[in-house]
Parts: sequence; structure tokens; C-alpha cells
Amino acid sequence: SHHIVRRSAGGPDEPWNRTTLCAFHHLRGIHAGTMRCSGRAPEGLVFELGVRDPGPPLVRYRSGEVLMA
Repeated sequence: SHHIVRRSAGGPDEPWNRTTLCAFHHLRGIHAGTMRCSGRAPEGLVFELGVRDPGPPLVRYRSGEVLMA
């Protein structure tokens, strides 16, 4: 289970602030800083992969759609 707004930043355990991710994407993506998840669960989540500073992510998805590639 992943908190969209981290608990350390005051994120609640409410359903809108939680989603599930596999261990690889949770640890090696979100916590490693190469992936972001924002919005409100379940339908309002946006996933960004290939996060890099500076610059935009490589791809952005929402509900299975590609928003930017």
C-alpha cells in the first residue's frame, strides 16, 4: 500500500490517499525518486515514470491513458 501524500508529510490513511503498487515500483520507483504518483484515488491518480531533474518525466499516465510521451 502506498500513501500518495506521505504519512511523514501528514498524509492520512483515508482511501483517497492510498493505492497499491508492486514492491518493485514502490521501492525502486517511488522511494528511489524515478516515479511519482499524485492526485486522489481511485480514479484521479496520475503516475509519472522516468522522473528526472531538471526536465519533465518520460511518460505520464492517468487511468490507463498516456497523457504525455
